[in-house]
Amino acid sequence: MSKQIIFIDSSIHKDASNTEILDLSFSYTQFAYNGVTYDKWGIAEIKIWNDEKYINSETIPVNPNYSFSNTTGEIITSKALQLTKTDLGMLSGNIHDHIWYIYVKIEFYGDSTSKDQSQLPCGIKQYITVPTCNLNEFYNTILYFIRQINDKCCDIPMDFINYLLRYKALKFAIAAGNYDFVNELWLKYFSKKDVDLLIKKCGCNHG
Repeated sequence: MSKQIIFIDSSIHKDASNTEILDLSFSYTQFAYNGVTYDKWGIAEIKIWNDEKYINSETIPVNPNYSFSNTTGEIITSKALQLTKTDLGMLSGNIHDHIWYIYVKIEFYGDSTSKDQSQLPCGIKQYITVPTCNLNEFYNTILYFIRQINDKCCDIPMDFINYLLRYKALKFAIAAGNYDFVNELWLKYFSKKDVDLLIKKCGCNHG
């Protein structure tokens, strides 16, 4: 049995006051299986860390950039967050300079006299981790490279091809869930803003 029951929506953008935020929403979908309704589960933990604190795909940093724990026992099936640099403990830089790893875990909040719902069915995860980054940064960079392609261009610029292949590699690694490789790619190609965005001529003599 395979069923996704935890959902995370995320984006990095600026709000009305021009403050950069990490915008997140979490939800847990209640469901029934083998006659048992799993309606007493809720969001228990949320932890967020960036590429600099990433260790490996199996390890949560002991000091994440943001942490939430449900200590009230309330059944939280959805939650929204809008986190600023201050919320994320950032003293410098920008939120969009990083890739962020979002972890959420659900737990059972029923009482001991209710149906035995202390274990989720096989194939259903009690937690999920997903990475997020500002895709607009990629799109804007790719648009710069596309401007090099015109009627005087004798070939596709290698800068454009290289960047596009790196971007595709990052997307494929995210889709495959290989977050160790995701972080490796990010640190190697995207964490430093050293992309030359000058419009270059191909060097050919067009007369």
